Amino acid sequence: MNTAVILPAQGLCFAVASSLAQFVVGKLILEGRVRRGYIGIGAQAVPLPPKWINSLELKSKGGIQIQSVEPNGPAAQAGLLPGDVMVQLEGRPVDSIDTLHKFLDESTIGRALSVWVLRDGGLRQLTVSPGELK
Repeated sequence: MNTAVILPAQGLCFAVASSLAQFVVGKLILEGRVRRGYIGIGAQAVPLPPKWINSLELKSKGGIQIQSVEPNGPAAQAGLLPGDVMVQLEGRPVDSIDTLHKFLDESTIGRALSVWVLRDGGLRQLTVSPGELK
């Protein structure tokens, strides 16, 4: 489903999957809003060196490196720091921003979640409780 078209840019379009559109429309009709969890970070996907993957027995070839942490947000309260590389959330690999966004649905709001990060050459487990994105 097209969401925007930029005509001067040779018809460049932005689109979302029809299944996502159907989900959002259903939530809006039934509840009047779509609830999402957030942890308060700015991040980017990064590849992991093969030696880290092997020595730390990681389930993914990539992670998301935290660039910024919102003051007093859920990530700051959990002790996440800029430079940390998030590799797992609730035992599932986090190798892209999209994966993290998909995971942070309404069921995660206020729930304590186990997060594994690479910091100072080692793997650390922290607990983060996502807030509600408003």
